[in-house]
Amino acid sequence: MAQAADIAWDMVDGTSQNLTSYSNPFAGAFGSQADGFQKYQRGVSPSIPFAVLDDSLVIFPADSLGIVKDGNVNEFFGIVDTENGDNAGAVSATWEFDVSGATGLALSIEMGAMGDFESSDFFEWTYSIDGGPDLGAFASTVDEEGANTYVLEGGASFTLSDPMLVQDTILTDDLAAFSAPLTGSGSVLTLTLTAQFNGGTEAVVFQDIVISESGVPPDASAFDMVGSESQNLVAYTNPWTDAFGSAGDGFQKYRRNVSASIPFAVADDSLSIFPADSQGIIKEVNQDEFFGIVDTVNGDTSDPVSATWDFDVSGLGGLELSIDMGAMGDFESSDFFEWTYSIDGGPDLVAFASSVDENGSFTYTLEGGASFTLSDPMLMQGTILSNDLATFSTPLTGSGSTLSLTLTAQFNGGSEAVAFQNIVITEGDGPPPTPELEIYEIQGDGPSSPVEGSIVSTMDNVVTTLAPDGFFIQTPNERSDNDVNTSDGVFVFTGAPPGVAVGDVVDVTGEVDEFFGFTEMKNAEVSVDGSAALPDAVAFNGATPSPDPLAPSCLIEFECYEGMLIDIAEGAVSGPNQRFSSDLVAEVYIVAGTPRAFREPGIEYPGEFGYPEWDGNPEVFELDPDKLGLPNQVIPAGSTFSAVGVLGFEFGGYELWPSSLTVQAAPLPDPVRESLEGEMTVGTLNLFRLFDDVDDAPDIAADGRERDDFVVSTTEYARRLAKLSEHIVRVLDAPDILAVQEVESLTAMEDLAIAIGVVDSEVQYSAYLVEGNDVGTIDVGFLTRQRIQVDAITQLGKDEFYTNPVTGEEEILHDRPPLLLEGSYQLEFGAFPISVMTVHNRSLGSIDSPSEGPRVRQKRYQQAVSIAQKVQATQEADPDVRLIVTGDFNAFEFTDGYVDGVGIIQGLYNPAENLVCETNDCPDLVQPDLTNEVQGVAALDRYSFIFRGSAQVLDHALTSTGLAEEVTGAEFGRGNADAAIDLINDGSAANLPLRSSDHDGLVVYVLNDEDADGVPNDNDACPGTSIPESIPSTALGINRFALTDGDGVFDTALPEGEGPGAQFTVGDTGGCSCEQIVAEQGLGKGHLKFGCSIGEMEEWIEMIAVP
Repeated sequence: MAQAADIAWDMVDGTSQNLTSYSNPFAGAFGSQADGFQKYQRGVSPSIPFAVLDDSLVIFPADSLGIVKDGNVNEFFGIVDTENGDNAGAVSATWEFDVSGATGLALSIEMGAMGDFESSDFFEWTYSIDGGPDLGAFASTVDEEGANTYVLEGGASFTLSDPMLVQDTILTDDLAAFSAPLTGSGSVLTLTLTAQFNGGTEAVVFQDIVISESGVPPDASAFDMVGSESQNLVAYTNPWTDAFGSAGDGFQKYRRNVSASIPFAVADDSLSIFPADSQGIIKEVNQDEFFGIVDTVNGDTSDPVSATWDFDVSGLGGLELSIDMGAMGDFESSDFFEWTYSIDGGPDLVAFASSVDENGSFTYTLEGGASFTLSDPMLMQGTILSNDLATFSTPLTGSGSTLSLTLTAQFNGGSEAVAFQNIVITEGDGPPPTPELEIYEIQGDGPSSPVEGSIVSTMDNVVTTLAPDGFFIQTPNERSDNDVNTSDGVFVFTGAPPGVAVGDVVDVTGEVDEFFGFTEMKNAEVSVDGSAALPDAVAFNGATPSPDPLAPSCLIEFECYEGMLIDIAEGAVSGPNQRFSSDLVAEVYIVAGTPRAFREPGIEYPGEFGYPEWDGNPEVFELDPDKLGLPNQVIPAGSTFSAVGVLGFEFGGYELWPSSLTVQAAPLPDPVRESLEGEMTVGTLNLFRLFDDVDDAPDIAADGRERDDFVVSTTEYARRLAKLSEHIVRVLDAPDILAVQEVESLTAMEDLAIAIGVVDSEVQYSAYLVEGNDVGTIDVGFLTRQRIQVDAITQLGKDEFYTNPVTGEEEILHDRPPLLLEGSYQLEFGAFPISVMTVHNRSLGSIDSPSEGPRVRQKRYQQAVSIAQKVQATQEADPDVRLIVTGDFNAFEFTDGYVDGVGIIQGLYNPAENLVCETNDCPDLVQPDLTNEVQGVAALDRYSFIFRGSAQVLDHALTSTGLAEEVTGAEFGRGNADAAIDLINDGSAANLPLRSSDHDGLVVYVLNDEDADGVPNDNDACPGTSIPESIPSTALGINRFALTDGDGVFDTALPEGEGPGAQFTVGDTGGCSCEQIVAEQGLGKGHLKFGCSIGEMEEWIEMIAVP
């Protein structure tokens, strides 16, 4: 068939074709370099108006206006301020193209604009053919009531009023193609651009002027998108056309040089347009209409999307459908498309259904010659879909007048694309007879059914479980193939409460479907033959599913049990109820044995050769309490349970759907112990993005980036403060010093301190925070109670940079710089010095990414090195310093195999176990080593965060040798990480302390006054003091002293008249009582009978004062 083709162009990759003339009397006509109406090219033109260039990425990061990006070095046409001292009216330029012999002409131009335009600003593209009348192609308008937010390449955004529109679409600072059909044919097409703009901060750009002609359709019974034509197409409906906000997303018909924009992932531009292109299906020569799909799960929708074609097939029999299909990407199991059909309103039947080979890979070759090997290719009819369109055919059942063809799809990811073209209906032989299969034959031993998309029958199977919209059936024991790799169960989808009962023996005929990766039978005919005992359930336990990815219990773990009865005698909940917009109290993570799953050292399986490897906890899966109609439950992590149900699959994960469930709920909250007399406490808590309800003015980070806060509603802010304050007081016992992370500002900290005082009036906190570099404005800070004297708060390393190993650019190192508190705990008779450094290091996100991983690992390493150097400098300045480094390290108590972010700071790690040390020296920077107090917590209680069902420690407390010997313990307060995620929105009294954050807080106990006499350990010469003491044995004599009434002031009998007298405290005596002084000095029994004499007291005080 003939295809549409480009026949003439200008400014396409710096080239032109069939351009016979270009004239512009206004090229170089303006005295100011900031004004212009002409062609320009980066690196070629002597000057270019600044307003058209977006230099924000590299050249000029502070740029606030521009369209043509740094990487766009091709010729373009720019317009800025044509109404100036050199010109007062409209200006124009003219192109002439040779279009001889062409018909069905169309014009496409890439356009962009940025500025606060006036109603008088305009441009217009007109055309004529062979000197005929001038006709309009494009004309701009200005929306004087609107506004648009422009995002420059460097990331900064600017909202400006009065945007410019073409074809009712706002022109942005990203060039977008606009198309229009042209009337007539001939030899010479004259194209004229006329414009008038008044203002140097308003810019318009054009590029890629293309004239094309249409193709010719082939002969067929009924078709669409064949040479951009259709036949016997009665209706086409697609509510998702132009429905997505991002030009990179789409689910609709497109056509090169006609569509306003085409998602980059679907177009193969590698031959000439963009040789560096790494993805695409539709080649440059393919100018015909096609249907493209990219990233349908986005900010505009998360549900499957669909489009429908209605064809007139009157008089046709034995229908067959063929479609050209292509795909490219690293697909997920949840990605799918499905073509279904019905005739004259009959039942929907499946014509084509995709699947994903999650264990496979495929090498795609682009038109330019480059090859790319990607995992998890998409299949059709068992064949991998490549980026070369291939024809797939299938017979259709039935006949009639109207064939309705529906495409349904869901794809999550902008780097995965599918394309269709040449939908053709012909007459054929019709479908084959329905095969009769056992369930294990339907399921097969692969990731998807080997008969997906086929209509099959399966006979005499037992109904095991009912669902609100279907039922499960399983092969009777005696007919099982006893092959662990093939499941004996399958779900029958009815769409409504089923008309069968548990124990029924049924025959089912229906279409085999992989519904988001879940094998089911749909559009089923069901008949009941009798009843029977239920087949045996599969026992899940600590060994099944296997916790070892190298020794799975079957060929494809979990998949081999899909749809079967499952019995778990004793399982553990590893992660609390998740939260989704459609299900606020959703699935929990579970393991089929005990205990719960924990993160372990190393890189997640399959790891990196030569480095520690973590198995990834493959035994973790999910439980959906109410999927089959049981009452929903809020289930804390740490709970245990027993259940019987079936193994289902949805949203990319395997789940137990219980028909019976018994839960032994873990108690929440579970507070830390109260501090003992003589102890002080230091805590840490990540406040999980505590933002207030005030929109503060942006400020600037150390690298020049703008920092702009997030604003919550007043109601949400009040609820967050209430939950956090309750949690800090009731669960963490209001530590004397609380290091906090992820808080917006000092104002928010002070509001939290006030809220805590409302919960407990005896707890009065002072707040400390210094703004950092995080562009989202989250910072670290401290809350200190009344007995803490703060001598200094010092921010560390705000202006430190590191070299991004991917780009070679210098970037900010500490988004949230460490904060050091130096002060003391004030006892009754002295002070206990202590220093606390709080940290919040870069997250683990993208640490294993092929593209971003090197940057993430290097940043995490250099953050740890920077903090370690600061720790060592502190220790060298004062070897006896009482230092605790605490906060959200975003790292484990062991290496993750990439960077040991805690061990480097602790001074205790093995460089050979860290991938980052291949490119860094990795010295030991801390001597003596710090002590990680988390290591003293019982192993099964050692976690502060839960990620995908694996408990892990991200929040640590590292103590110097000067402090570690005085630490009496550390505990995590429970009520956040183990609590259902949606409880963060629950302000009820019962749940107020629960899920105040996503991290559990850590509290460290420090014995600063060992005998609780009010004298700090540093000053206490008698650490075993008892108050009151056991003397005097007779009576307290005049000017004799002893501790008799329970306080630290020595009691005495005063002399009569004006005789000599004195007052002493344990602070004066170095924490020693009279009986201790007597014992130390070897004094006579008179001191024991009547108390220590004034002379002896003074002598003792003088003695202990001698250095």
